[in-house]
Parts: sequence; C-alpha cells; structure tokens
Amino acid sequence: ILFMTNGVFYKQLSTWMLHGVLKDQFNEFFIEYIPIKEEKDSKETGPKEEEAAGKVVEELSRYRICPALKPSYVPMRAAEKILFIGEAVQIFLDKQVDQIANIKEDTTSQTASQILSDQLKYTTLLSELQQQNVFNLRIFESVCGQIRDSVAEHLWRLLVEEGDLLGSLQIMKE
Repeated sequence: ILFMTNGVFYKQLSTWMLHGVLKDQFNEFFIEYIPIKEEKDSKETGPKEEEAAGKVVEELSRYRICPALKPSYVPMRAAEKILFIGEAVQIFLDKQVDQIANIKEDTTSQTASQILSDQLKYTTLLSELQQQNVFNLRIFESVCGQIRDSVAEHLWRLLVEEGDLLGSLQIMKE
C-alpha cells in the first residue's frame, strides 16, 4: 500500500518541484496554496482587480507547508527545500521574468534550455526513487538537495548575474 501511495506522492512532488505547479484538487499534498491580498493605488492596477475607495486589492499567490498533511517520513528540512524549489521554479516560468530582470532574449533562452535539461535529469532521478519498494530518506534528501542547489544556482544567475541586481542596488543607493 505504501508503494502505491508513494507513487501518487512522487507524482505530486515532481509536478511541484520540476514545473512549479500544484495539482492538488483534494488538498492531500503537504504544500498548500494561500491567497494573500495586497493593497495598491488604483492608478497602478489593471481592470481585473477590485477597486475600493481609491485602493485596489490584488491577489498574490503564496504557498506554505501544511504540517498535518506532511508525511511523517519526510523531515521538515526536506519539506522546506521542496517548498523553496517549487516557488523558485514558478519564477522561472513566470511570463514577466524578462521584465523583472531586464534580461536579453538570447540569455533567457539559454537559461530556459538549461532549466529544461535539468528538468529531464531530475525527472529521471525522481522516477527512480518512485520505483523503489522502500522509501530511502537519505537518497530522497540527496535528490531534493541536488534539485534545490540547481534551482538556487539558476535563480542566482537569473537575478544577480543576468539581471544585474548589484547594479540596480547600486543605482538605488545613489
């Protein structure tokens, strides 16, 4: 039974960690979506947002770990890595990444192709984990760590190197 249950777990895990998508219509996965409302001036907003007395409420997406749904054999440190990975992957897939980081099109396609290459590599690793009859925490944490390191490296490259974060901070300082 645990082998079959882990199959579903690994599918949800792969979808979240490799694609930044939370497909959990029955709220069974330990990562959960939390809508957050943020007020902005109505001058800066689009037509889809609700207006109230000169302020606009914009819904931002955010995720958190639901401890009650976290499998007991997944430590909190691994769950936190999984949460970080999915949120970071969403940044890569966001249509507005180019606008946020002011990246040229050729570097974006290079970063995107590297991310796709890594996705194939980690899909294979997660698939191999799924095929194991017994859950191995050491290997599971190792794979999560590898994916987290790769995602963090891509995020660093995107924001700091290609997006010239340090240059932007210097301009703001002056």
